[in-house]
Amino acid sequence: MDVDNQQLEQGEPSNLPRPHETLWYSDGSVVLATDLYLFKVHKSLLSRHSSVFNDMFEFPNINDSETDGGNAGVSTQEMYEGLPLVALAEDEGEDVAHLLRAVYEPRYHDRSSANTPLQTVIALLLLSTKYDFKDLRGDVIYQISKQFP
Repeated sequence: MDVDNQQLEQGEPSNLPRPHETLWYSDGSVVLATDLYLFKVHKSLLSRHSSVFNDMFEFPNINDSETDGGNAGVSTQEMYEGLPLVALAEDEGEDVAHLLRAVYEPRYHDRSSANTPLQTVIALLLLSTKYDFKDLRGDVIYQISKQFP
């Protein structure tokens, strides 16, 4: 099934996620979908920092080998504008934005700063743990331990 912007193009109100303003890269290779946003990002960058994303992108979709109806080897992967679409159904769009900004923008999260908003710290800790972003998780834990010894 291909997801498109038909409702948005027709001017109808929509509760569909929309492309994030800054985390939508024209050369991205995968689209991550949350409740609010779509993020067009790079598989290679996520794979480098996260073992969970690395494994997710490394293994083929389990539905790829379905033999139902003689369609063996036909992918049932959801697509968005010709790219694989990965639904992060349980993750809040704003939280995923914090995580991706920390990955893409080295100065977004400063582990020695006491000025990082609590919501950002919580989002980074939860999602870096969930998706195994080891270095980022270590930085967040270091930051918390310095603020609350």
